[in-house]
Amino acid sequence: MISFESVTQTVEKISAMTIEQTQTLAMQMSEEQPYVLVYLLTACENEAFTNDESELFFFVGSVLWQVMRQNPNGKRQISEKNILNATKSRPARVRGLKHLCVLCGLFFLRRAPRGLK
Repeated sequence: MISFESVTQTVEKISAMTIEQTQTLAMQMSEEQPYVLVYLLTACENEAFTNDESELFFFVGSVLWQVMRQNPNGKRQISEKNILNATKSRPARVRGLKHLCVLCGLFFLRRAPRGLK
């Protein structure tokens, strides 16, 4: 089960990272979840997000990845097929993650550097 505390701790940990640490995290994601990383990066481009929105989207994706890694079943590698199926997902499946995304986004915005608020 994903707890509020787990999400909060993960958000705080990622928010406090230096640029070098975030680069290391991105490299780790490229090894463990390459399709998730590609999805996050291409979605930022394809959705015509602003820089702030792209950073927030990538941040929330990173938090979700780290939270899932903490669960026994959360280390399974996501395939390209999984990503394609998820993007065609029915609203019922998406609703389960919606509150987690909103929580991460709101938490980040409260702690974001001035330029990102």
